[in-house]
Formats: sequence, C-alpha cells, structure tokens
Amino acid sequence: MKKIIELVIVLGMCLYASGVKASEKELLDFGFYQMEYSCEHKGFNWIQYETVPDNGELKRYKGFHREDKLPEHCRKKSTSTFKRPAGSTQYHRGHGVHSNLWDHSVKMMRATNNMANVVLHEAYQNVHGLWRYTEKLTECYRDLGTVNVWLGNVWGNDETNDHFVLSHGVTTPDFMWKVLVRSDGEINAWIIPNNRQATQYNAGRYEVSVQKILDTVNYQVPGLEGLASHKISKTWWLPKGCSLR
Repeated sequence: MKKIIELVIVLGMCLYASGVKASEKELLDFGFYQMEYSCEHKGFNWIQYETVPDNGELKRYKGFHREDKLPEHCRKKSTSTFKRPAGSTQYHRGHGVHSNLWDHSVKMMRATNNMANVVLHEAYQNVHGLWRYTEKLTECYRDLGTVNVWLGNVWGNDETNDHFVLSHGVTTPDFMWKVLVRSDGEINAWIIPNNRQATQYNAGRYEVSVQKILDTVNYQVPGLEGLASHKISKTWWLPKGCSLR
C-alpha cells in the first residue's frame, strides 16, 4: 500500500507541476513534507507527508519565520499572532503539519513553524476540536505503522471571517480537510468547518469520501485520486496507552 501511494504522489506531482503558474501557485518541498501554496490566499492549498515513529520529546519550537522559499509577493505580511479584540472570535496560527510529530529534530520542528505551513484556525477548533483530534490520531497511530497524510483548505467565499487581509494579507479558510491512511490500508477523511462546531464526539457528521474532497476543492491534489474509490472507515478511537508527548 505504501509503495503504491508513493508512486501515485510522485507521478501526480510531476504531471501537475508542469501546469502550475508560479505567479499563482508554488510547489514547495521541505524534505519531509510537500505543499502547494496559493499566492492569492497566502496559505497552502494542500500538504502531503508521511509519519515517522515517535523517538523524541524535545520542547516545542516557539519562533515563527517567514516563507523563505517563496517570492516576496507571495509571503504573508507578518509572522505575528492573529489576535482580535476581546469578545471576538479568536484565531490561532494553525499548523498544517503539526510540530510535535518531529520532536526528535529541532531543524524539522523549526521547519513546521515556517509561515507557509500556517493558516488561520479558529482557536477552539485548533486546540480542542476535531482538527486537533486528527493530530492526536496521527501522533498515536504512527507508532503502529506509517501514516500517510493529506490535508488542505477550502478557501470558500465567506468574506466575513477574513479579518487579517490588511495586517497579514491572508484569507481565512472556511473549511479544512484531512485524509489519514494507516499502514493497514484503513482510511479516515473529513471536511471540517473552521469554527468550534466539529469535535471528536460528533466526528461522524464530518466524515466524507476522498472523492467528496476532490469534488469540493478547486485545485488538484496529487495522490488522492488513487484513493477516491476506497472505502472510508469511521473515525478511529485513540489506541490505549498512546503518549501525546
């Protein structure tokens, strides 16, 4: 299964890269994760990576830095937080690839704090919601075998949540999506609204087919088409004894 996925990803990226206009989209390779970055939205369309076993407990790398692999006009205007006035909906610098997966390497953790890997996530969703639960699943199941991960954003057309266009130049995604493929072939997939509604306890409402994700986004995602016809499992439970450190 792993070799098939790797082949599909490589072929997909080679075919797709030939049609990308650098002024609109950029394909970035950080070594252990790859992405397509939207210069229009100043955030990633999609990211793909695969996990490694947990063999470290380094403290979280705190500093954020600008997208040094991107031309200046594509970069966010600031690395600062997305803080809003008290009483308003709050947003975090939400990671695509979360840093704790790489806590055996300061260099790799630092690479996840590249602002190319950051979009606005509603604060509760980022810390307690279904999106955070998908990160926990990835953290736990990687010790039972490699987990292949695809994720991305549905930018949508709701301009009422685009609070940081002037300060950061960014669009707030209306939805996020993620696909997890375990080493035994089981697949989870979700489209998650960028608010506090979705949690691990109502995850079934947000489970979708891979084909649904492909039909929803307005960009191609290398590797996902090969999974479009596969059966999707119910959202997994965290395995017993899992350490999230």
